[in-house]
Amino acid sequence: PCCVHCCFACRLLEWWPMGGLKAFQALSPFLADGSWPPPSEAELAALSREAASAGLPVLDAAKLPTVDTQYPARLSGLTEAWPARQWGLQRLQTHLSGLRLRVRPCSSLHEYGFPGPAETHQSLDDYFSSPHHARAVLFENDFGEVHRALRGSYFAPRLLEKVHSSPIFSAARKHTGIGFHHHNESWLAQLTGRKAWLLLPPGTPRPAVLPPWWYLRE
Repeated sequence: PCCVHCCFACRLLEWWPMGGLKAFQALSPFLADGSWPPPSEAELAALSREAASAGLPVLDAAKLPTVDTQYPARLSGLTEAWPARQWGLQRLQTHLSGLRLRVRPCSSLHEYGFPGPAETHQSLDDYFSSPHHARAVLFENDFGEVHRALRGSYFAPRLLEKVHSSPIFSAARKHTGIGFHHHNESWLAQLTGRKAWLLLPPGTPRPAVLPPWWYLRE
């Protein structure tokens, strides 16, 4: 499916009135520094309600003999034995402190199915302490130093071991996001924080790039 994902301290969404599409499209989706306009309190509250009422149910992986990879799924019980699952952000930052990772702009990362260009490279510590990266995420999607550094701290769950793709490591500040993009069969595990995914059926035209919490006005 086509999907967009965004990282939040909380969930977000704003509902727009019927007939507001032209005004909605006329608004610039970016601030002067290239970042998304931050969500309002109403957006945060509305997305929280939406996630509770329309989100995918969490399935207990221990009760599943197989996974139907034609459909999106949220699974539990697959990462409890990972050492990295117990770390938290501070331990992860310490473990990867010697690495400089690709800083990728939110506005264009969705355009690349390969590693793509990077604005610069930063450590996890520098990225999360800098006020200048609300418009970018850390994203590594090839075999690189970060995956070698994490070797032994995670493993492919048996239920998903036949799903093969390039490895991904991503980290993002709150109120960042990536535009709609396409995934082949893949799985991702979240170690810390909160993240919202928006999904569209296969074959749906890719929407314009907007702050992720704007899409849900429909």
